[in-house]
Amino acid sequence: MKELLSTIIEFERILKKYPDQRNYAFEFFSFFKYLQRLKFPSDVVPIIEIGAILKYEKPIIFHELRNYASRSPMIEIVTTVEMDFKQAKQKIDSIKSNL
Repeated sequence: MKELLSTIIEFERILKKYPDQRNYAFEFFSFFKYLQRLKFPSDVVPIIEIGAILKYEKPIIFHELRNYASRSPMIEIVTTVEMDFKQAKQKIDSIKSNL
């Protein structure tokens, strides 16, 4: 579970590091491709929650990621499934506090 925590921390790091500009979408695309390679059970990685947070905090990047959906089923899921931002943050915070 240490890898799950480090994955969440990495997401938070890139969320803070990159401004909400189209030219940084590939950084997030790379992050989601990295997630796809991890060997967690699918119900453990909070993909939908991460996508909801990205959609709210970086809407331009989120919209740009839709262009990558045809290249990655992970990106397609992240950019099409809806979740409330507040619920997503609560779930991420809960995961972090339990690890």
